[in-house]
Amino acid sequence: MVVRRTICVLLAVLLIVAGLFMAYRALMQMRGSIISQHAEKLTDVVNSIDRSAESIFHIYRESLQYVAERRGFIAAENTWKETGDSEDLMFRMKESLLTRELKIKTVLAIDRGTVLLSTDGNTEYKLPDLLPEVFVCRDNEQGYYLGISYSRKPLTYAVLVDMSVLCDYLAESSAVNEADRMLLIDYDGELMICRREGTTVVQPLTEELIAKSPARKLAKEAVGTDNCKVDLFQAEEKDGAETVGYALIGNEGSRNGFFTICVLDEYDPHLRALKEDSLRLVVWCGFILLGLAALIFYVSSVSHKTQRAEKEVARLKEQQAALEKINEQTQQLAHHQRLETIGTLTSSISHEFNNLLTPIMSYSLLTLEKLPSEEVELYDNVLEIYNASQKAKVIISRLSDLSRKNSPKTFRQVSVDELVKKALDIAMPAKPEGGEVKLNLNCRNLRITANEIQICQMLLNLILNAFQAMEEGGVLKIDTNPDDDCIQLHITDTGAGIPEEIRKKIFDPFFTTKESGKGTGLGLAIVAQVVEDHKGTIEVSDAEGGGTCFEVRLPRQTEVR
Repeated sequence: MVVRRTICVLLAVLLIVAGLFMAYRALMQMRGSIISQHAEKLTDVVNSIDRSAESIFHIYRESLQYVAERRGFIAAENTWKETGDSEDLMFRMKESLLTRELKIKTVLAIDRGTVLLSTDGNTEYKLPDLLPEVFVCRDNEQGYYLGISYSRKPLTYAVLVDMSVLCDYLAESSAVNEADRMLLIDYDGELMICRREGTTVVQPLTEELIAKSPARKLAKEAVGTDNCKVDLFQAEEKDGAETVGYALIGNEGSRNGFFTICVLDEYDPHLRALKEDSLRLVVWCGFILLGLAALIFYVSSVSHKTQRAEKEVARLKEQQAALEKINEQTQQLAHHQRLETIGTLTSSISHEFNNLLTPIMSYSLLTLEKLPSEEVELYDNVLEIYNASQKAKVIISRLSDLSRKNSPKTFRQVSVDELVKKALDIAMPAKPEGGEVKLNLNCRNLRITANEIQICQMLLNLILNAFQAMEEGGVLKIDTNPDDDCIQLHITDTGAGIPEEIRKKIFDPFFTTKESGKGTGLGLAIVAQVVEDHKGTIEVSDAEGGGTCFEVRLPRQTEVR
């Protein structure tokens, strides 16, 4: 016992240590995944800024070239050279470029490094000695501008964009988050444009500034190279060190070819959230383990009772199933007993009713013959008595058929196809206007052992029911087909159909959904009785396309009771 407990304790300790190790590994993997996701995001942001810078350089250069090459602009330039009148040229420089929503500060006309004209009136801009297509310049107030030039000898034209405005535009067009820091360094590595928390700072890049930030040092080293880096570093802040991820691209490897771009993001908030979530997870897992231990102890203590209860439940289920089976058999027996009772009653009283109805019908006819022709109202009343007696005699006849047992002498070899034609001939006067009958009889040479009168009555009841279901017209289709030792009979109509909830009741005696005076509820009950007497089956289903289909299967050889 002691050895077993020791082994269990050691196994539990081993599982706990293994679980803690796997949890630590999962935490490290999640940390790496978070850093990787943010590194990908920073790379995408850097590339987006690069594309935006390239796009705006291209737009400025194309716009400047287009304006400078227009005939009107060249004519205004010549007028200025010849007469010294710059009004028309200044007008075209302003209207053609400053109104295009390109965020342009001013447009300059330059001759060999000297600003001759400026749309803002300031010609004191400090330009590089050699004026490239993209350059940085300052005004007399130490403001920094990005210049895009186009040279058409002997003059050079340039548009100037405020560096802060350009940085804000690049950040907005590249979806830079407020938490991200964006750092741009010009082609010569002398100017730094830094954006952090929505604020942009433009200043010369000095050794003192570089020493204050690892990111600036990395960006400075990438100037003039095609380096592309994605990594992280620890930076010293007021509240301690912070983990900063960065992505940068050197200007030689960029699309814009002028700016070295670096984007940074602080990873600590993301990693801190991971640590907090991991701690919560460990705590809740501890609660779960305690709960599992308590549950295991409880389950082990009551397992014997549970097994005994399960056996008792199984025994009760078996008893319940037996009782349900007995109840079902009892209901079936009661139903058959009700049918037997109805048959006995109808057999005993049908003769008496016929004896009562015969004199009523006979005296009604005699009275009708003796009534004078002018007694129209009395004639109609007596005729109504006769008709009612006739209907009552038909009902008594159907009740007798429902309860009558077949004798061997009434069964003989009959053709179902011939009986279908015979029943259809009898029922044709009841066919609704617009109705159509389609026959598909395939049992011409086949016979079954059956009572001809009862089969004919069964077919007649099904056909009449179909006609009554199609009062506004439709198609009645009758099919016969051989099937092994049976003959299959389908009677399909295109009427309204029979709802699912009443299908189980349609073969019960006296059940009907017809209006009072239009049905007795005995037709389908007689059909079911005839099928049962002939050892067959009958099923009802929805017809394809709407309506009802009765399927009757009758064996070719019937054992007569």
